[in-house]
Amino acid sequence: MTYNFIKGEVRDDDGWSTFVTDREGHNIGLADPSISLDDLDELSDADLSVLEHVWESFGHMNQWEIRDLSHDSRVVPEWNDPQGSSLPIDLESMMAAVECANHAEAAQEYRSLHAASDFLRKL
Repeated sequence: MTYNFIKGEVRDDDGWSTFVTDREGHNIGLADPSISLDDLDELSDADLSVLEHVWESFGHMNQWEIRDLSHDSRVVPEWNDPQGSSLPIDLESMMAAVECANHAEAAQEYRSLHAASDFLRKL
């Protein structure tokens, strides 16, 4: 979903678009540079910690370095070279890559919970 927001395929005027600019030249940015941590009140301390860690680890890289890193199966073992196209990475592969026990069953449980959530949201 995040990638769809980045590509501009999904519009969310009360969420993503409030904080993030449209992609231009393969770059996104803050819609309002004065946004503070207090404005991100829907994010938990754990969410913010992960974001800080990601920035510390990758904030020095440009978009092409990050692209190359994310397309390196030594770094992202669930990635397979689509030979000039693109392929979705299935949930089982992601869960196996992070050594989730019983990854096939866990993926199926996630899909079931996601389907139930979608059903309830439509009521």
